[in-house]
Amino acid sequence: MSKERLAQFLGSKDSVAIQLGSERNVKELWDASHNDKYELRGSSKWKYPVNEWFGVIVNDEGVPKLVSIIGYSLQNGKGGKKFAFVGGAKTHPDFIRRGFMRMAREKALSQIEGVAKVAGFSTQRKKKNLELQRPETHDVVPDEVIEFMKERINNLPDVNDWGIYKAWWNIIKMG
Repeated sequence: MSKERLAQFLGSKDSVAIQLGSERNVKELWDASHNDKYELRGSSKWKYPVNEWFGVIVNDEGVPKLVSIIGYSLQNGKGGKKFAFVGGAKTHPDFIRRGFMRMAREKALSQIEGVAKVAGFSTQRKKKNLELQRPETHDVVPDEVIEFMKERINNLPDVNDWGIYKAWWNIIKMG
Protein backbone atom coordinates (compact mmCIF):
# COMPACT_ATOMS: atom_id res chain seq x y z
CA MET A 1 0.00 0.00 0.00
CA SER A 2 2.78 2.48 0.88
CA LYS A 3 4.56 2.14 -2.46
CA GLU A 4 1.26 2.87 -4.18
CA ARG A 5 0.76 5.96 -2.01
CA LEU A 6 4.25 7.18 -2.88
CA ALA A 7 3.49 6.73 -6.57
CA GLN A 8 0.16 8.57 -6.23
CA PHE A 9 1.80 11.51 -4.44
CA LEU A 10 4.60 11.74 -7.00
CA GLY A 11 2.42 11.36 -10.08
CA SER A 12 4.42 12.03 -13.25
CA LYS A 13 6.80 14.52 -11.58
CA ASP A 14 10.49 14.02 -10.86
CA SER A 15 10.03 15.33 -7.32
CA VAL A 16 7.28 16.77 -5.15
CA ALA A 17 7.15 18.41 -1.72
CA ILE A 18 4.03 17.47 0.19
CA GLN A 19 2.40 17.58 3.61
CA LEU A 20 2.62 14.09 5.11
CA GLY A 21 0.56 14.59 8.26
CA SER A 22 1.56 12.40 11.21
CA GLU A 23 4.92 10.88 12.05
CA ARG A 24 3.33 7.44 11.57
CA ASN A 25 2.73 8.41 7.93
CA VAL A 26 6.37 9.46 7.70
CA LYS A 27 7.49 6.09 9.06
CA GLU A 28 5.24 4.14 6.68
CA LEU A 29 6.47 6.03 3.61
CA TRP A 30 10.14 6.15 4.69
CA ASP A 31 10.18 2.42 5.42
CA ALA A 32 8.61 1.70 2.02
CA SER A 33 11.37 3.82 0.43
CA HIS A 34 14.51 2.61 2.21
CA ASN A 35 16.10 -0.43 3.84
CA ASP A 36 17.20 1.63 6.84
CA LYS A 37 13.96 1.99 8.78
CA TYR A 38 12.71 5.25 10.26
CA GLU A 39 12.76 5.44 14.05
CA LEU A 40 9.91 7.35 15.65
CA ARG A 41 11.02 10.33 17.73
CA GLY A 42 9.59 8.78 20.87
CA SER A 43 8.39 10.56 23.96
CA SER A 44 11.58 11.29 25.86
CA LYS A 45 11.39 14.11 28.39
CA TRP A 46 13.83 16.02 26.16
CA LYS A 47 11.93 15.71 22.87
CA TYR A 48 9.69 18.60 21.91
CA PRO A 49 6.49 17.98 19.96
CA VAL A 50 6.49 17.78 16.18
CA ASN A 51 3.10 16.76 14.79
CA GLU A 52 2.85 18.20 11.26
CA TRP A 53 5.27 16.54 8.86
CA PHE A 54 6.37 17.43 5.34
CA GLY A 55 8.58 15.63 2.90
CA VAL A 56 9.96 15.33 -0.58
CA ILE A 57 9.20 12.31 -2.74
CA VAL A 58 11.43 11.74 -5.75
CA ASN A 59 11.50 9.46 -8.77
CA ASP A 60 14.67 7.40 -8.21
CA GLU A 61 15.16 5.49 -11.47
CA GLY A 62 11.44 4.73 -11.72
CA VAL A 63 10.93 4.09 -7.99
CA PRO A 64 9.14 6.74 -5.88
CA LYS A 65 10.97 7.40 -2.60
CA LEU A 66 10.50 9.70 0.37
CA VAL A 67 13.98 11.24 0.76
CA SER A 68 13.74 14.35 2.99
CA ILE A 69 11.50 15.21 5.93
CA ILE A 70 10.94 18.01 8.42
CA GLY A 71 8.12 18.89 10.77
CA TYR A 72 6.71 21.44 13.14
CA SER A 73 4.21 21.84 15.93
CA LEU A 74 2.24 25.06 16.33
CA GLN A 75 1.92 26.05 20.01
CA ASN A 76 0.19 28.71 22.07
CA GLY A 77 2.59 31.33 23.37
CA LYS A 78 2.41 34.47 25.44
CA GLY A 79 -0.43 36.89 24.85
CA GLY A 80 -2.40 34.38 22.80
CA LYS A 81 0.21 34.50 20.04
CA LYS A 82 1.51 31.37 18.31
CA PHE A 83 5.02 29.98 18.07
CA ALA A 84 6.25 26.74 16.52
CA PHE A 85 8.69 24.01 17.42
CA VAL A 86 10.55 22.92 14.25
CA GLY A 87 12.43 19.64 14.09
CA GLY A 88 12.90 16.14 12.84
CA ALA A 89 14.85 17.24 9.75
CA LYS A 90 16.36 14.29 7.94
CA THR A 91 17.57 13.51 4.44
CA HIS A 92 18.48 9.99 3.40
CA PRO A 93 22.28 9.81 2.94
CA ASP A 94 21.91 8.76 -0.71
CA PHE A 95 20.09 12.03 -1.48
CA ILE A 96 22.09 14.66 0.43
CA ARG A 97 23.15 17.90 -1.29
CA ARG A 98 20.53 17.73 -4.02
CA GLY A 99 18.22 20.44 -2.67
CA PHE A 100 15.56 18.10 -1.31
CA MET A 101 15.81 19.35 2.30
CA ARG A 102 15.37 22.91 1.03
CA MET A 103 12.21 21.81 -0.80
CA ALA A 104 10.79 20.09 2.30
CA ARG A 105 11.74 23.03 4.53
CA GLU A 106 10.15 25.59 2.22
CA LYS A 107 6.92 23.58 2.02
CA ALA A 108 6.70 23.18 5.80
CA LEU A 109 7.75 26.62 6.90
CA SER A 110 5.73 28.55 4.34
CA GLN A 111 2.71 27.62 6.45
CA ILE A 112 4.13 29.24 9.59
CA GLU A 113 5.73 32.30 8.03
CA GLY A 114 6.07 35.19 10.48
CA VAL A 115 5.69 32.91 13.51
CA ALA A 116 8.54 32.63 16.01
CA LYS A 117 10.20 29.25 15.54
CA VAL A 118 12.08 27.30 18.21
CA ALA A 119 14.51 24.60 17.14
CA GLY A 120 17.20 22.41 18.58
CA PHE A 121 20.19 21.53 16.45
CA SER A 122 22.04 18.25 16.49
CA THR A 123 25.77 17.89 16.17
CA GLN A 124 25.14 16.54 12.63
CA ARG A 125 23.58 19.77 11.35
CA LYS A 126 25.17 23.06 10.34
CA LYS A 127 23.32 26.34 10.67
CA LYS A 128 24.06 28.76 7.85
CA ASN A 129 22.92 32.37 7.55
CA LEU A 130 20.55 31.88 10.46
CA GLU A 131 20.19 34.57 13.06
CA LEU A 132 19.36 32.63 16.19
CA GLN A 133 18.23 34.36 19.34
CA ARG A 134 18.93 32.69 22.69
CA PRO A 135 17.10 35.08 24.97
CA GLU A 136 16.37 34.83 28.67
CA THR A 137 12.80 35.85 27.85
CA HIS A 138 10.80 36.34 24.65
CA ASP A 139 7.64 38.26 23.78
CA VAL A 140 5.87 35.12 22.42
CA VAL A 141 7.79 31.99 23.45
CA PRO A 142 7.00 31.06 27.08
CA ASP A 143 9.87 31.30 29.57
CA GLU A 144 9.49 27.61 30.48
CA VAL A 145 10.11 26.67 26.82
CA ILE A 146 13.30 28.75 26.80
CA GLU A 147 14.47 27.02 30.00
CA PHE A 148 13.60 23.61 28.54
CA MET A 149 15.65 24.29 25.41
CA LYS A 150 18.65 25.43 27.47
CA GLU A 151 18.50 22.31 29.67
CA ARG A 152 17.99 20.05 26.66
CA ILE A 153 21.53 20.75 25.37
CA ASN A 154 22.98 19.44 28.63
CA ASN A 155 20.87 16.27 28.59
CA LEU A 156 21.11 15.08 24.98
CA PRO A 157 24.63 14.26 23.77
CA ASP A 158 23.74 14.67 20.08
CA VAL A 159 22.20 18.15 20.54
CA ASN A 160 24.56 21.11 20.72
CA ASP A 161 22.54 24.26 20.06
CA TRP A 162 19.08 25.81 20.06
CA GLY A 163 17.51 29.10 19.13
CA ILE A 164 14.49 31.18 18.23
CA TYR A 165 14.20 32.69 14.76
CA LYS A 166 11.64 34.18 12.40
CA ALA A 167 13.36 33.90 9.01
CA TRP A 168 13.09 30.49 7.39
CA TRP A 169 15.66 30.41 4.59
CA ASN A 170 18.84 28.39 5.13
CA ILE A 171 17.59 27.05 8.45
CA ILE A 172 19.37 23.74 8.34
CA LYS A 173 22.06 22.36 6.09
CA MET A 174 23.45 18.85 6.17
CA GLY A 175 27.13 18.76 7.07
